[in-house]
Amino acid sequence: MACALVNKRLEASEWFGRALELAPKSAINHFSLAENELNLGRLDRAEAGFREAMTLVPPHPDARWKLAVTLARRGQPESAEPLFRVAVTTGSPASRLAATFQHGVFLFEQGRPAEALPALEAFTRERPADRLAWSWRARAERALGQKEAAQASLARYRELQAEADKSETEFLLGLIRDKLTGADGKALPDGG
Repeated sequence: MACALVNKRLEASEWFGRALELAPKSAINHFSLAENELNLGRLDRAEAGFREAMTLVPPHPDARWKLAVTLARRGQPESAEPLFRVAVTTGSPASRLAATFQHGVFLFEQGRPAEALPALEAFTRERPADRLAWSWRARAERALGQKEAAQASLARYRELQAEADKSETEFLLGLIRDKLTGADGKALPDGG
């Protein structure tokens, strides 16, 4: 998991594979490997892993909607949609919410903004600080000719993006300061 979190995806695949060898009936292991494979664009492997994670007891709560995302990326929207419809009504609240967002994105990408918008609105009500969701909501509103609503959603997205940019800049500056100063807070001599 540590490798996947720092985008060392090929190395992560090896470790997830080892984990599966040790615990072949673990839904989290199948799910984690499948999610990593999805991030690598290995859609056939991702699909197999998500399907397996759905069948194990207990199944992974996010496997159904992740499988739907995978099938949509594989160009199989007719197979993805029923999975989304089940995922938004079953499982933990967090899983249903994530499925709702992904279903909204799916519907928009299928050229169905009127169906997508309620899902995106529901998600932004629950997660008002999710900038990506505001971006998708603005797209759906714009596609439906809701100019003022789209402008408001886009403004919210930009506000959240500016906050994220500021936080990232502060974090990076902190790292640089730490590299340039000693434990006592004084500047390190040249050559560190």
